[in-house]
Amino acid sequence: MILEETNTNQIDEIYFDNHITEINYHYVTEIHRLAFKGLTNIIQIDLSDNMLVNISQDIFNSLINLTLIDLSHNQLTQLHPKLFEGLSNLNEIYLHGNKLKEIDSDLFKGLTQLAVISLHDNLISEIHPKLFNDLKNLTSINLSFNLIKHLDSNLFKGFFFGLKKSC
Repeated sequence: MILEETNTNQIDEIYFDNHITEINYHYVTEIHRLAFKGLTNIIQIDLSDNMLVNISQDIFNSLINLTLIDLSHNQLTQLHPKLFEGLSNLNEIYLHGNKLKEIDSDLFKGLTQLAVISLHDNLISEIHPKLFNDLKNLTSINLSFNLIKHLDSNLFKGFFFGLKKSC
């Protein structure tokens, strides 16, 4: 399913069972927590370039085959620590261009397949030293254009085998 440039501001339920879902370049401010319930075949979700302020902690729970989530260029100020819980196939997360001030240390917990994290262009001032602990497949982390003044020396310990460092 692809929705582009409409005046929709709320998504209550999605009826299409597609592999790629793009709901971008809208004025979407809210997505109902059960909007994606039962859509287990979705492998990519693009919710970029909307006006999302909050996302329910369990909105992605049933998307067990999800490999990519793009929440970039919204108005997100915080993310629930369990937002990505159970998404063991997740490979790429795009969170850049929001208003995130902090990232909970458990946000990426258990995402062992995660290779790409894009957090640039936010308001993040501190990165928890254990944020990337479970992420042994990381190849790219972009933290540029944030308010970070210090990174713990152990933050990237063990990752420099294929990691592109961009701060």
